Amino acid sequence: MHFVFELGDSPDQPLMIGEREVADLFRLSDLVFMPSHREGFGMSVLEAGLLGIPVISTAIPAAVEIGGPEVTIFPATQPPAELATQILAWADQHPQHKLRRRVRQNYTWSAIFQHDIAPLFALF
Repeated sequence: MHFVFELGDSPDQPLMIGEREVADLFRLSDLVFMPSHREGFGMSVLEAGLLGIPVISTAIPAAVEIGGPEVTIFPATQPPAELATQILAWADQHPQHKLRRRVRQNYTWSAIFQHDIAPLFALF
């Protein structure tokens, strides 16, 4: 999990990123987690919906109204460890997520090099 806003040089200067970076981060995301007490219009829900990324949120109006039954709602009072267990169980049950995770782990250039190319150098 990354809080991009908090990655600035100091707490007084939060990191702001452009639309391209936001789109790239969405494409890399497994899900959108919104443990908010309030939210604005709900752009995160719209963007996640357009990209087919699951949304897990508290019952804020933006998530309920825009996402409807396709958003997984959890109570804000739910213990974090219990919620984390549910999220991990969800990830293990969905073949699309399992495929994404396997591809990201095994088919990066670094992984391909280590698995397929580096052993060839040992032959010489």
